[in-house]
Amino acid sequence: MELDGALQNSGGFSISGVPDYDGGAVPRLSDEIEIDEHIEKKSSRSRSSYAASTMQEEDTLSVLPDEVQGLRSATMNAMDVLGQCMSIGEVRPDEGEVVEHLHYYTGGEEEEAVMPYHTDAGYMIAMTSGGEGDSYTLLIGDEGDEEELGTVGELVVMVGEQGAAAKGWKPARHAVKGTGAKRGWYGAMFFTKGTVDLGEVQGAVGEGKATANGILQDGSDCGDNEIYCWQQCQDVSGLPCGAEEALCATSDGLVVPFPDSRDTMTMGYQLLCASTALDFTSVNGYDGSPSGMPTDEGGFCSGSGTDMFMDGFQFVLGGDSLCLNFLFPSLTISSGFKFSLAIFGAATLGFLVEALSAYRREVFRRARERGRQAKKSLTLLHGAQAFIGYLLMCLAMTFSLEILFSVTLGLMLGHYIFNADDVPRGKADPCCNEDFNYEDIAEDDERQSSLHKRKSSLEAGQPLLDGV
Repeated sequence: MELDGALQNSGGFSISGVPDYDGGAVPRLSDEIEIDEHIEKKSSRSRSSYAASTMQEEDTLSVLPDEVQGLRSATMNAMDVLGQCMSIGEVRPDEGEVVEHLHYYTGGEEEEAVMPYHTDAGYMIAMTSGGEGDSYTLLIGDEGDEEELGTVGELVVMVGEQGAAAKGWKPARHAVKGTGAKRGWYGAMFFTKGTVDLGEVQGAVGEGKATANGILQDGSDCGDNEIYCWQQCQDVSGLPCGAEEALCATSDGLVVPFPDSRDTMTMGYQLLCASTALDFTSVNGYDGSPSGMPTDEGGFCSGSGTDMFMDGFQFVLGGDSLCLNFLFPSLTISSGFKFSLAIFGAATLGFLVEALSAYRREVFRRARERGRQAKKSLTLLHGAQAFIGYLLMCLAMTFSLEILFSVTLGLMLGHYIFNADDVPRGKADPCCNEDFNYEDIAEDDERQSSLHKRKSSLEAGQPLLDGV
């Protein structure tokens, strides 16, 4: 059969004649669907997606515009006919399980893969694009030998991991490529009945998470050296541990699934060994904390450590936040005690910058009094001050308000003790503070010396005035 051959050789095919719909209808749903949104921002592009088991969620169906409803009906009818023709009950909506997705892409000026090459779970996946032109297409096949599908009016049908295991077809390796205009996509993922546990997992769809309201029960179809991660089997041969200890985590270090989290997560996933992860729930049947595995020490934070909060400034205390790294990956702030040390360290570095600034001036003054220049000493001090200043900048860029306040407090305290009585000069920038002018220091010294002489003269003449 021609279709069967296409599924065996390329893992997919397209059906023409699908009704067009307004791609702008997809992003408009973000204000109405009560399911977390998943957003990635890189340079000029963003991707948002949310999904629901719309066959079971009437609340979601009620907010879908007519144009998306029509596309949904056309897709289901096409897959029903396909299921009858090929005797595949799994892709017939009334026989299998369906999880539907709505995606919205915007791209930069140059062509780029806004969604990298990957395979999906499920028996089959049907996708179609809305909008105008061919700004977003679907690439199916190996890189360099791919076929470009998914223009407006096409329904692209692809084989998932489940279908490949059941029928011996080739799982469709695909990517979304695009440039310029915005475009919405509609997709339906078909599963064998009973392999999707609906309503158990909250969150967004994308890398690192399974579905908004559904997640495969296990990765039983994966090989001996693979684990189930982002709806596909991932090879873990590059990890120092075996598949029995490998974990699937987001780029922020949180491990799939996240039953208590409704936070928006950044895109990207990583494969970790349990011995290097800090917080996880259940992956591939692996539950609990293995012996020797570091913990989050009382639930102070979650994850294996991140350089900064991606959503802007926020408090570490009083919230369910990710663990921060204090300048180095080995210095993860994973407990209240470590957080106190980090606050003290940040304030101390700020204090030290002001102390070095005062010491540099003192070295210059002493060298000037002796008729020397002290270039080597001043250069070393300038380098040390700049180095510590840039460390402070990195600490401020963690976007922790507590660390930012402690850096500022250290700078203020150091300035009060060492520099408040000095003539203001230079910049209030810890990275290069003080970028002062040594000629100004010399003039200031002369001015201070003149004032001191005048004060001494007045003090010497005071007894004469008292006797008058």
